[in-house]
Amino acid sequence: MAESSFLHLPKALADGRKPAIVIFGAGHGTTYPAKDSGGHALAPAALRAASHEDAGLIDHWDFDLGGPLFAGGPHCCVDIGDIPTAMHDNRGNRTRVETKTHDIVSASAVPILLGGDDSLVIPFLNGFADQEPVWILQIDAHIDWRDEVDGEHYGYSSTMRRISEMPHVAGMVQVGMPECR
Repeated sequence: MAESSFLHLPKALADGRKPAIVIFGAGHGTTYPAKDSGGHALAPAALRAASHEDAGLIDHWDFDLGGPLFAGGPHCCVDIGDIPTAMHDNRGNRTRVETKTHDIVSASAVPILLGGDDSLVIPFLNGFADQEPVWILQIDAHIDWRDEVDGEHYGYSSTMRRISEMPHVAGMVQVGMPECR
């Protein structure tokens, strides 16, 4: 599938302007031993493709904002594409996601990650380590609080536990689905 952008946003803004929001994708986070996370790698492209239906509405009136999304001015968001990741390159994937997030935050922009599995949130939030404390809202059917699975401490079952250990996370609220009986 050819790479496209979220809402058909550009990779860079005209006239060298700095973006306020930078969207990027990552296909792989921390894969468990002997597991295939190949399907997760398809998520960024699927999210971008799903956004195309609404791309033409980007300048329409937004009642929550009291006007169009970008206040009728030039767009201030970019989609820089996916950073390279590889299944089972856990340390490398985490480093690349954390570095990209840190670079975006350091440039005074808001990073938005289009990702695969939940483990990507760990390095994404590590990219905020030198910022003001942040609060986390997790909406998920699982609390993701295991210490490890098959010896892996940074997988998708341990996400919220690892985040709770980050000194720059002031707190979190977890909202889940009620158990069906």
